Amino acid sequence: MDVSIAESRFYVYNERMGIEEDHCHEFKGHRNVSVEELPPWSFIKGRSGDKLHRSRRAVSRTLCGLLNSGEGGTVYMGVTDDGVARGMRIQLYQRDHMIVSLRDLMSRFSPPIHDSMIQVVFVPVLASGESQKKWLDKLHKSDATLGKAANTRAKQHKLRSYEYCWCDVETEAMIDCSDWLPTFVIELSVRKRKITPEVIVPAAVNWPDMKLLKKAEILPVYEDEEGKCYCRGQGGLFQYPAQEVKSNTQVLMSSHYLPIIERLRSQLHQARFILKYTPEPMTDEEFRKKIVQSNDFYES
Repeated sequence: MDVSIAESRFYVYNERMGIEEDHCHEFKGHRNVSVEELPPWSFIKGRSGDKLHRSRRAVSRTLCGLLNSGEGGTVYMGVTDDGVARGMRIQLYQRDHMIVSLRDLMSRFSPPIHDSMIQVVFVPVLASGESQKKWLDKLHKSDATLGKAANTRAKQHKLRSYEYCWCDVETEAMIDCSDWLPTFVIELSVRKRKITPEVIVPAAVNWPDMKLLKKAEILPVYEDEEGKCYCRGQGGLFQYPAQEVKSNTQVLMSSHYLPIIERLRSQLHQARFILKYTPEPMTDEEFRKKIVQSNDFYES
């Protein structure tokens, strides 16, 4: 997993972002990455009064949806629903906690999320008119001071819990002492998934004469830590059974690739015919011209 602090760009506190929420961008005002981190007060009763609903949703749902969409995308933590950058005041130990918690979440997905698919960038949030260089100097000084306490930094973080971790207690103490704390928008990005050359058509497609094709595999469908499968669309997140997503993927892939395979098969037959009934040797360019002429004949 790539983790970095953006030093060439920043957001301005309380200003609107230059993007809007869509199928590949999501705003979150918190950093509860897993469902266990959601505090009890985020559960409220519905109108009937007998069923609890979540007023806050874990980041894992959006992460799952972005993975299954295949197009990638970014979750912006520290941004309000209407796109205003507020950021989060988090020091070095809390940033460590964030990464450890995220790795733990990734291991609980089914299948587990590979490190190469995720990128985390901590983007500074500056006050209007504040110098970026001075802000970064204060950040480097703060991190250097906290980094010297190797024993403290090596402490185990409390994961899968909404309760305060020791790093949160450290932050409270720093606030009480009026110590400077950096403010970040946390960008959690999912890279666009690549289809390998082996992915031609799904193996489950019942299509005659598949001897020329090797067994194909479709991209994995992810389920989050609760065993739920989400897909990201223009209108938000949608929950589906994982098997239904796989079936829909197979149908889409077959409708896309089978016509291509049929066209290649036809061209192969034409090439064999030309080679069989053309005794004189041909250059590559002459052969290509005959193929084009043959295609024009069949299309007409």
